[in-house]
Amino acid sequence: MRQTTPLVPRRHHVVHWADGGHTCLENCVLLCDACHRLIHHSDWEVRIIDGTVEFIPPAYRDPERRPIRGINQLAA
Repeated sequence: MRQTTPLVPRRHHVVHWADGGHTCLENCVLLCDACHRLIHHSDWEVRIIDGTVEFIPPAYRDPERRPIRGINQLAA
């Protein structure tokens, strides 16, 4: 995932709103348009654990699917 500030951020719900996810800091991350499309249309995943955003790459990129921490974290 890009490690820069998105020019036009898109709000991504980690748990999709249609699946009961809330629009709140604990469930949303800001992504650039390209990364937002990537999350929705590929095998990349995003999660938030204890305020830390992690991106999970697809198995073809990392067979162990080790999380990559996002640069922006929620305030504790």
